[in-house]
Amino acid sequence: MAASHQPKYLAIYEDLRRQILEGDLAPGGRLPAQQELATTYGVTVMTLRQAMAQLEADGLIWVSRGRGSFVVDQPLTYRIGNLTSFAQQMQLQGLELVTTVVSIDRPGRDLGEARTALGLPRARLVEIHRVRRVGGRPVVSQRTIMAAALAKQLDLEALDRLSLYELIAAATGRRVARARESLRAVLLGVEDAATLEQPVGAPALESIRTSLTTDNTPFLHDRALLVGEAASVEADRTADTLDLTYRLTV
Repeated sequence: MAASHQPKYLAIYEDLRRQILEGDLAPGGRLPAQQELATTYGVTVMTLRQAMAQLEADGLIWVSRGRGSFVVDQPLTYRIGNLTSFAQQMQLQGLELVTTVVSIDRPGRDLGEARTALGLPRARLVEIHRVRRVGGRPVVSQRTIMAAALAKQLDLEALDRLSLYELIAAATGRRVARARESLRAVLLGVEDAATLEQPVGAPALESIRTSLTTDNTPFLHDRALLVGEAASVEADRTADTLDLTYRLTV
């Protein structure tokens, strides 16, 4: 513990910070419950929470409602400048990705943007909602809209282990050749906050993406939300190229 003249929460913060940086508290590991930590340090839970808030602000821990506090694991990156799937890029980094299919249903939101992007003004559409977890933490909530006729050709039960790109290629021969994507900062509403285990109004990075086949036919329209406290966009520029990367800390 640090010198006694420090505020108690700062002494606790520095001790836990040291344990995290030196590896005594393993990346991805869950910290003891707050009441247990408060007892260990001989302080109130309120004082302990001040220290935890500082650790979270530093990006050293993350807090999941109902599950506890966890030491932040290694950063993961998702390159925007190529068209490999999120699952493939996590696999290349040696990270375990768990995909949960939340729902497959008629879209529950305004379809004007999706219909325009897909060039399907009247066709019946299907929305697939997936949540991606890395290290047990939800990092991406993704809603994909496609023509119902396309969805019928796919083995959607395999989405928890195969990428949507792979399923479409296997079933129809269609392969993604390029994509249009826009990014913006947003605040999480009630439903999205619950899905990503974040407080309502927490910041997130929103990606709107339309995927096109080799003959320039749009076939997927995605809205993905990346946890804002963990997400950033990094650029690697040269005189002739620009390489953009999502970086997520998990």
